[in-house]
Amino acid sequence: MLSPPRHPETVTVKIPPTHGPGSGKEAWKALAVTALDMNDSLSAVIATQREVIRELQAEMGLLRRQIAHRKPKGSRPKTPDETVEAIERTIAKGHSTRTIARACGVSPMTVSRVRKRVQARNAEPV
Repeated sequence: MLSPPRHPETVTVKIPPTHGPGSGKEAWKALAVTALDMNDSLSAVIATQREVIRELQAEMGLLRRQIAHRKPKGSRPKTPDETVEAIERTIAKGHSTRTIARACGVSPMTVSRVRKRVQARNAEPV
């Protein structure tokens, strides 16, 4: 990636006087040439900055697309309440974790989590 210069060049331009010595046509031509050179130099700096901005915009676009395709934190979706209730009823009947998981269409880990919550609820003093 391009990077702009750290310390810009400073140029002091002396404008010729309007009357008297050093106010001739050649002095004004020299000023015009100096101004054109400075303009070319500034145009090059602006072109470099435009290129840097284009590259940064492209990079930001790439990062935005990557962020848009990321999974949200806690990517495991919440198990619907109806499914949790069905799991709880089946746990109460005494079925195994794998059997309940197959019957309810969830992973055995989900059944284990529900089982742990049921046990914690039943262990709490009323």
